[in-house]
Amino acid sequence: MPRLSFSCLCLALVVPACLDAGTRDETTTSPAGTNGDNSDNGDTAADASTAAAESGGSGSENTDAACMDGVDNDGDMFIDCDDFDCTKSESVTVCGSTTGGGVDEDTNELCDDGIDNDTNGFVDCEDFGCSMNPDVTVCSTLGGTENDPAQCMDGMDNDDDGAVDCVDLDCSMSPDVTSCNGPEDTDEACMDGWDNDDNDFIDCADFNCSMSMTVTVCPVENTDAECSDGMDNDDDGFTDCKDFDCTMSPDVTVCPSEDSNELCDDGIDNDMDDFTDCDDFDCSMNMDVTVCP
Repeated sequence: MPRLSFSCLCLALVVPACLDAGTRDETTTSPAGTNGDNSDNGDTAADASTAAAESGGSGSENTDAACMDGVDNDGDMFIDCDDFDCTKSESVTVCGSTTGGGVDEDTNELCDDGIDNDTNGFVDCEDFGCSMNPDVTVCSTLGGTENDPAQCMDGMDNDDDGAVDCVDLDCSMSPDVTSCNGPEDTDEACMDGWDNDDNDFIDCADFNCSMSMTVTVCPVENTDAECSDGMDNDDDGFTDCKDFDCTMSPDVTVCPSEDSNELCDDGIDNDMDDFTDCDDFDCSMNMDVTVCP
């Protein structure tokens, strides 16, 4: 009997092993990325839904089903009832209350039901759709709004919303009210709690009020007695000679001056206003002072 070579013996052992590896049961779990299907390769409805939720869809979001599925169906970064396409759609009933259903909150009924009908985070009269709507009358305990010139300068909270005159957006945002967006140099403008001229000073804290000859509602501090009593008589945050109403008044003699070349170059705060020499406007803005650059 002929003897088998060593190479033939090795081949006989290896071939069955290779065949066995290639004919393994194909029912074992497929790795991710193959049609097992444990993947997100988009070949199933579940994959499509997951992809839409993660990256935003390109469809519409204006049906009850689309507005309650937790998916940003139209890819605008707003999901379900956080999307205006849902809340503003007349066909969507799942957003808001049973009376709202995505409709505007702009009638007496909807503005007095204790429900955020348009799901914008504001309920009834806290919603501008109610409080700033001339057709809605339930938002005023006095039977009217606060959005005309007379009501916006009477010192009263006419619509009972906690904001008076120009502090009330109904006044400051009304095109019919000019007192909230103009000069601040009348008694009315100097007592409305509003920065009418947008200079960051309100009412009597504004020099246009406190130093106006025609404004009578602001207390004054411009006499020798008032400028030497240690009190902030005009409530502007400055006392006696630290108040420009004292130092710049020709009638006040008790406040030392700092308005000459000698006084503006001596290193002393001569007028005690906390500004020395050329850091003091009395020096730097004085035409007669030449030592200040």
